[in-house]
Amino acid sequence: MKGLDRDVLECAGVSEKGVSLSALTRRFRGRPLYSTLERLAGEGLVAEDLRLKGGGKEKTERFVKPLVNENYITGPVTLEKSPLQEKIFNFLIDNGGGSFPVAAITKEFGGVYGALRSLEKKGLVEVSERPVERDPLAGLEPRAADHEPNEEQALAATEII
Repeated sequence: MKGLDRDVLECAGVSEKGVSLSALTRRFRGRPLYSTLERLAGEGLVAEDLRLKGGGKEKTERFVKPLVNENYITGPVTLEKSPLQEKIFNFLIDNGGGSFPVAAITKEFGGVYGALRSLEKKGLVEVSERPVERDPLAGLEPRAADHEPNEEQALAATEII
């Protein structure tokens, strides 16, 4: 076994989880790491494991919805001793009364988590979490080719399809 093979195996064996490729490339900079890893994988001594950062958890976003009834629709709500809560609640009502992202409210008013918690305790709003769709290609239409293929290209494309 070559010296680099042994060094890579030692480095990978230190942790139960193994070692990341970026850590190996930092440690063995300038040495033929990729060919060594391919050789070790071929011999069954190392295995490649793809892991997403963040644990692969589903991303969620918090939303707040005013619990509106006939008393609140007629005009703005006045909450004595709670000007921030009043501003937030009236903002929600003025913007349609539907669910609104907490991030947008935070951007509008600054630190709002305590005020939202108080509004929720008073029964004026409902705070919920929803999963965020993560499809970067959603809504994209395939675009037409910028050029016309020549006869050979068109023939090749029809054979493939």
